[in-house]
Amino acid sequence: MAIHNDVYVFLTKNNYRNLHAFSNNELEISDIQKVNGSSRQFVHSEIQKLDSDIAQKRYNNMVARLQRAYDDLKQGIPLSTIAKQKYSEPIFTKGNYHNDEVYLRTSIINRFRRYEILDSEDDLPYIMTSKKLEQYLKWREIIELLKKYYQGQVHHKSLMDIAKMTNSSYTQIANIKQRLYEGRLPTDNVPEPLFDLIYRNSDIANAFFEGQTYDSIAENYDTLDERQVQLIVEAYKHYITWI
Repeated sequence: MAIHNDVYVFLTKNNYRNLHAFSNNELEISDIQKVNGSSRQFVHSEIQKLDSDIAQKRYNNMVARLQRAYDDLKQGIPLSTIAKQKYSEPIFTKGNYHNDEVYLRTSIINRFRRYEILDSEDDLPYIMTSKKLEQYLKWREIIELLKKYYQGQVHHKSLMDIAKMTNSSYTQIANIKQRLYEGRLPTDNVPEPLFDLIYRNSDIANAFFEGQTYDSIAENYDTLDERQVQLIVEAYKHYITWI
């Protein structure tokens, strides 16, 4: 039958390229339906005839993609950078949402929970938007200026001057100053290990722009590979004038 041939040919042409794409979550049944308008049930039946284990393969592939995204997020790489990576494309619903990090964050958290990727709900702050990263890097800038202020390295500068330099309010600077005096971070909502990662990643971005290569930087960190160093530089380069 023609309908059978259309779907079969689509799935098997070029050495089963589209069947492999479906197995790798790069195609959905709805994409295959567009070949000739056949029903979901029919397309599913044709796929099963070609590979009866494909549902498990799709599941395993999605777990691998989500685990990579999770590992990258746990290195202080923001969601906006991860969403641009080829491996992450099947994680998110197709549509015009890839510039909406609130949507992307909700989507990937739901995926993590569904596939049991999250080690703990305490890891949710690591699923960081670029707006959050910008805020954390701004806090770093303020903290460094305050340290220099108390070490006498920022001459003739008041807290109000630091507020103006960082485009912050005096109240915000005063609050951060008080929290630093108490040995606390600028907020209780950021795990200290995440803040440490942001400091580390800032140093990595600086090292790259000072002439070090991706691989030479990666050699200095047991928990990072060269690919992740590239992602860190890509994400943090926009703030290199701050750090």
